[in-house]
Amino acid sequence: MRVALTFGGVYAAVAFVFQRVSGGHANPVVTLAWLTLRRISIARAVGYVAAQVRNRRGEAFPCNAICQMYMSRPKILNAA
Repeated sequence: MRVALTFGGVYAAVAFVFQRVSGGHANPVVTLAWLTLRRISIARAVGYVAAQVRNRRGEAFPCNAICQMYMSRPKILNAA
């Protein structure tokens, strides 16, 4: 339960911080919902989704590199 609350709190904080820049759209599903409700135009929705996909790919590269470095280290067994 703590993980879910933490994730929700972080997501709410990100949406609040970036609300003036992108309307708080950190996820393409949110953008799709706003488009369905006709709160944003199709052109703006396409721009938001393109930026979100580009940013996710950019975020994935360093995370993947860090995980690969961690996974490639030899495991040290505690002999004590």
